[in-house]
Amino acid sequence: MSNENAVFVSYAHGDESWKDLLLVQLRALGQAVPLDVWDDRRIKQGEDWYQAIKEAMVRARFAICLISGSFLGSSFCMEEEIPDLLRKRQEQGLVLLPILIEDCPWEAHLWLKRLQMLPRDGKTVKVDYRDHPETVFSAVARRIYEVVKAPAAANEIRPALPTSGLVDTHRLPQAASALLGRRDEIRILIDALTEPQCRLVVFHGWGGVGKSTLLRAWADSLGEQAGALSRPVYAWSFANQSASSRETSADRLAIAALRFFGDGAPSQGLPWEKGERLAGLVGARNAILLLDGLEPLQDSDGSLHDPIVLSFLRQLMRQGAGLCVVTSRIELADFAGEAFAARVQQHDVEEVSPSLGRALLRSRGVDGKDEELESTVQDLGGQALAIDLWASLYGIGGAGLLAPASKLPVRTRSEHVRSVLAKLAEQLGSCAEIGLLRTLALFDRSVAMPELDTLLAPPALPGATEFLGASHGALLFQLIQRLRTLHLITVSERDPVTIDMHPLVRRYFAEDWSRAAPQAFVAGHQRLYQVYRGQVPAEPKSVDEFDKLFRAIDRGCQGGLHREAYSLYQQAAKARGQSLLPAEHGLIGLELSALAGFFTRRWSEVVPELPPAARMDLLHRVSECLQAQGRVADAEAPLLRCLEQEAGGSANHSAAETAQSLSTVNLVLGDLSRARDYSQRSVQYAADQPADERSVYFLARHGDILQLIGELDEAEAILQRAEALNAQLDPAHPQLYGVPSFWICDCVLAQAERLLAASGRTPAAIATYCQRLAEVQRRSMTAAAHDLGDSFAVSLHQLCSGRAMMLQALVDQHHRLADAAEPLDRCINGLRQSGRQHWLPRALLARAALRRESGWLVEAEADIVEALEIAQQQRITPMRLHIADCLIEQARLDLAGRHFAAAVEHYREARTLVDRMQYHSRDRVLTRLEGELSPWLQPPSGDR
Repeated sequence: MSNENAVFVSYAHGDESWKDLLLVQLRALGQAVPLDVWDDRRIKQGEDWYQAIKEAMVRARFAICLISGSFLGSSFCMEEEIPDLLRKRQEQGLVLLPILIEDCPWEAHLWLKRLQMLPRDGKTVKVDYRDHPETVFSAVARRIYEVVKAPAAANEIRPALPTSGLVDTHRLPQAASALLGRRDEIRILIDALTEPQCRLVVFHGWGGVGKSTLLRAWADSLGEQAGALSRPVYAWSFANQSASSRETSADRLAIAALRFFGDGAPSQGLPWEKGERLAGLVGARNAILLLDGLEPLQDSDGSLHDPIVLSFLRQLMRQGAGLCVVTSRIELADFAGEAFAARVQQHDVEEVSPSLGRALLRSRGVDGKDEELESTVQDLGGQALAIDLWASLYGIGGAGLLAPASKLPVRTRSEHVRSVLAKLAEQLGSCAEIGLLRTLALFDRSVAMPELDTLLAPPALPGATEFLGASHGALLFQLIQRLRTLHLITVSERDPVTIDMHPLVRRYFAEDWSRAAPQAFVAGHQRLYQVYRGQVPAEPKSVDEFDKLFRAIDRGCQGGLHREAYSLYQQAAKARGQSLLPAEHGLIGLELSALAGFFTRRWSEVVPELPPAARMDLLHRVSECLQAQGRVADAEAPLLRCLEQEAGGSANHSAAETAQSLSTVNLVLGDLSRARDYSQRSVQYAADQPADERSVYFLARHGDILQLIGELDEAEAILQRAEALNAQLDPAHPQLYGVPSFWICDCVLAQAERLLAASGRTPAAIATYCQRLAEVQRRSMTAAAHDLGDSFAVSLHQLCSGRAMMLQALVDQHHRLADAAEPLDRCINGLRQSGRQHWLPRALLARAALRRESGWLVEAEADIVEALEIAQQQRITPMRLHIADCLIEQARLDLAGRHFAAAVEHYREARTLVDRMQYHSRDRVLTRLEGELSPWLQPPSGDR
């Protein structure tokens, strides 16, 4: 197997007939290109078969895995071949091609979930291609040929079965004028198409400099670009949403894009999960995703606060193919710096040069000397939109009516467009054109004629539709054409009765109408609210129905109808019986966007028109939405406002719930001191009310936080109080169960380890230690039996049991480490199925410790890496406690592998983080690590 295009075929012998059919296609390819195909039938009699397989994998450039029940059940395939192949894929770019031969539980294997399987969509060769298996196997051969022919092709598998080159860019804003210049930017985009490492291109600059026009022009030319041929292209614009100060989300983008790329359930999943799925599809198809006007999803420092787009871009960085092009007013801070230099290009879109601006003015019919026109361009800040609108102003007034652009009242360069629009409005006066512009500006997106008709209907709205008079039919069409000629609006090329306008133009005329006739402006929103409300069913169920609900709520709030809008929201919530309306539809961001209209101060002050109970409800709902999005830090403000109101009243159980939520928020943020304070307050508030199961939960949670801080004795006492109270309330089930059972077991394990460490590991101490471990197993078994219908709770009990079994095996030779593997594996699978991603790091790190103690260092590292990804990157807010635990376990793994420098580095990072968070339950293991690493922590002898 000496050929550089070596192919390694991994299969179970029960699938040999399918392997032989695959070899037919590979041999056919081998007649055209140099190819060396290896499977275990090439091992000669008497040859060291194990060494032969290992050497074949080392030389392989491609690996094909025939996935079946036999394959996944083969210990040799899964333990000897797959780890080596995955490592080589990660480190050397091995092209790994899995083929699904038959239906089997492949989803349970994480490494397969991260690859694009052939055939696609869960189809199998044995069932769906039984009569024509060559369709699949030839697609695999074709994929190998593509890589051999183009070495820069991606490592990630792209769909090799025939797919059409789908293109959907109609959501990009229509360009009001042609693109002039921008050669450098166009060259950057063309180069990005063929640059194998580039995953993200960002163009940022002031509003009106022509970013959207640039993107539109490039998108329209993609069919002529060699690097874009046969690549799916999808585009989305947030630009209109940026005309509003309200909260914006990528929910609609995710659903539409996932559907476009063939996802089977585009509305399902949590926000960051949808982002990762979208990245996987874009990478698998080597697709191009265009995102215009991303600034509504960014904070003022440029960081993204939308979990869908953030997780999409993070995951795209890991893909071997795919490209995303973004326009925004500000740089994407999350992807700046040297760490992203190879995969990300960020460019400032500068103002139009005087010569290009002069050309734009001349193309629009503006007369004048070259130096005069270039001076005008400079006075307009070189902003393409301002220059274009200045030409429209010239067309209305002519040269004699125009004051020099230098006379415009501009304080900052961002106001050039507004100043030109003000001059345009002054020139037009109170006419039908102004009436239509103000009417169109009431919409936050493109508008079709039927929607426009709802506002044009009588009675007329002062300051807007009153100017239109009898402008209907042909007259209205002529009016639209005039505004289009002036480049104040655009008309969709796909749908000639759909009208749009630039976000800056929209914002100006909306504010213009609001100043001129504020009551009429509000009445316009109220009219739209009535229209949208009539489209909302009594019990919304589908994504489209929820979208209509949130659109109606938003209009009601803008129209000052807060009570009516809240009643509509409550009606939908009551019909569903859930607090978070569309969780299963993944519309959390849209719900948050709608609820933003009820707030006068972002997430802390609700409009005073609503009664106190409604205000409290909205604060709690907003906090739920923010936490569901992973924006845990933002979720604190509404909870603090709730606690201020509740703590002063008689609803102490509500105050206890809120204090407990604040404790959880601070726990995720890594502020254990504040987490303890709030959990203590929750216990105090609950103590003033008749005891119930919530009182038990508050006590148990407080005990858990005390244990994390390192106050073990007090933690155990509090947890025992919780269990005693539970026994009073439910004598038939005196033991804690559910999550509180996990907390008390966690505390017992910590106590046992502390006692063993303090005793010097005497036989008596080991016996006591084993008794405490047996107590944990007994508790876990009892709780699991009680919680049998709750897979999440059962998974936590399996975690406790597995940890206890591992610790027991480490001190007692009568127990085996291998016995702990099954409960930990079941725990991890159960947590994956439950969707409780934030619990997974605990289980993965427990299994990593088991694998480390068993000598499986590569597998242990895989668990740590996955745990760290979840803790660090899946959510907007990192889970700092889990990050510290990952660093500790990584240091222990480094030490086991004798990577002492890495162990010291990870130890120091962990120590810094633990000290900062007061995560003192980890002090003991860090002290032990410090002792083991002492020879490498000491400075060199010459420096002493």
